[in-house]
Amino acid sequence: MAKLERNFFQAKRDLDKITNEVNSLEKELADLGAKYEEAMAEQKKLSDEAAIMERRLIAADKLISGLGSEETRWVQNRKLCYEKCIFGQVIKALSCN
Repeated sequence: MAKLERNFFQAKRDLDKITNEVNSLEKELADLGAKYEEAMAEQKKLSDEAAIMERRLIAADKLISGLGSEETRWVQNRKLCYEKCIFGQVIKALSCN
């Protein structure tokens, strides 16, 4: 009978030890799950921000490309205006004589 009691108490101690270990592991698992959810939320936020930045970069590139062709047109217009201005001044100067 004493041997059965010793076995019972040893089994109870072993069970308590294993129960504590399981509880500790469950808490660690819950903490890791929370950290995983936070990391996934952060990853989604960064992914969304990256997509927005990529769209802005594409729009900026299109704008810069468009303005590059406008520069050519503006240079041509400036030359034309300058020529018209000089032509006007020449006509004006000739008409005064």
